[in-house]
Amino acid sequence: MRAVRGAAHRVAPTIPIVTVVQDPFACAVDHLRAGDYAAALTALQEILAQTPDDAAALAYAGIAHFHLKDVHTAQALLDRAVACGPNDFLAWSKRGELWFHLGCFPQAAADLRHALSLEPPSPASRKWVAKLLETAAQRARTSYTRTLTLPKIPRRPMLPHLRDDAIADLRTTWTTSVSSLFRRLRPA
Repeated sequence: MRAVRGAAHRVAPTIPIVTVVQDPFACAVDHLRAGDYAAALTALQEILAQTPDDAAALAYAGIAHFHLKDVHTAQALLDRAVACGPNDFLAWSKRGELWFHLGCFPQAAADLRHALSLEPPSPASRKWVAKLLETAAQRARTSYTRTLTLPKIPRRPMLPHLRDDAIADLRTTWTTSVSSLFRRLRPA
């Protein structure tokens, strides 16, 4: 027993200690998949500090900003990603995804079509972008608009002039809210 302990003591110091260094890009993608967009941005900013023209990092940062409700920064980052990587599948597909979620279906279809003309990294990516392109093209053709649910006017009898005033007020409120929504989505 004593001989075994002595042998173990002599062998133990020769075993190297391995330190694991995690890739910041893989870490950022893991945070994005988990929905932790602030942590993903931290990892992506570390990458962009070293290589400011990394199209993939810019694209993922744009998507993270979009999920954090910062649409203008997301659009600027995705435009920069496309400019830095004109042949980058990820940059074009993510910008198409942004346009799709903003309801700009013709722009989404154009970017997704361009992404498919490039070399996708995997068959699953190609399939996902093709499905998104099909939906965007269909919605662009049919002039798809998002519908807003208007509150119902009460069924109880109203005097005609009061009912007409209520309908006019409702139309004014709806028009104002829709136009303010589009103003907020329009780039500065």
